[in-house]
Amino acid sequence: MQERKVSLSSFIRIFKSKKRIGFIGLIFCIMPIVVIVPVLIAINASKEKFETYNHKEISEKGVEKTAVITDMIVKHNVSINGVNPIVLAYEYKNDNDTVGDKFETLEVEKAGELKAGDSITVKVYKTESAVAGLEPYSFPFKVFFIMPFIFLLIGVPLLLTALLPVLRDFKLYKSGIIQEGQVEYMTQHDGLPISGIGRKTVVGYSYVSHGTKVFGESSTTDSMVLYEKKRGDAIKIFVSEDGKRSCLIPRIEAIKNGWNIEFA
Repeated sequence: MQERKVSLSSFIRIFKSKKRIGFIGLIFCIMPIVVIVPVLIAINASKEKFETYNHKEISEKGVEKTAVITDMIVKHNVSINGVNPIVLAYEYKNDNDTVGDKFETLEVEKAGELKAGDSITVKVYKTESAVAGLEPYSFPFKVFFIMPFIFLLIGVPLLLTALLPVLRDFKLYKSGIIQEGQVEYMTQHDGLPISGIGRKTVVGYSYVSHGTKVFGESSTTDSMVLYEKKRGDAIKIFVSEDGKRSCLIPRIEAIKNGWNIEFA
């Protein structure tokens, strides 16, 4: 049979009628994009150049040069096991040019013995440098980049829990066989507070497929079903070719998509 036209808005309405856990999953999937990622980009952009150096490469390939300390700064807003990092600012000559750079360390006892004007040995590799004999420290910004993956790890399974039934109904909308079922029961489910997201009417029904009576359950955002139908009434449904899957035919979707289906 020729597939029916189904709009994107119909897909969204199917999603809204399914488990509210899907919206929680959707929020967890969107948050890394609209909130966390921009924040992480801003944090990464605010880092000073010396905080991005590859100290392993500097240690292995760097050339030793003499530098002069110009300033020493204690980071009082950062504390690692009760120790505040010290930033050494220094200058060294490179091809007759004076280069200013910085180095951060937690070895406060060794660094505390130094003062502005002292000469120190630094290793220079390309445009990066590090103080020889001191262990470098840099704030582990990469830890923050794990956060989006944690949100996705939670959100994706929750989203799939709701998305798979949505895709099943969407397929029935496009190619399901139009059939009449019989209402067995109906219940109203309230959605999320204030927004009402997830509000739906669940309809249990039975139908005959390949000579066998089958029971099905489907949800709809059309609350008028509660007032127009009662137990035992006929109701329009879509049924898969094998008769195992089914869903209600929402009147609003039939009208908006131009399916030309007559409802009693």
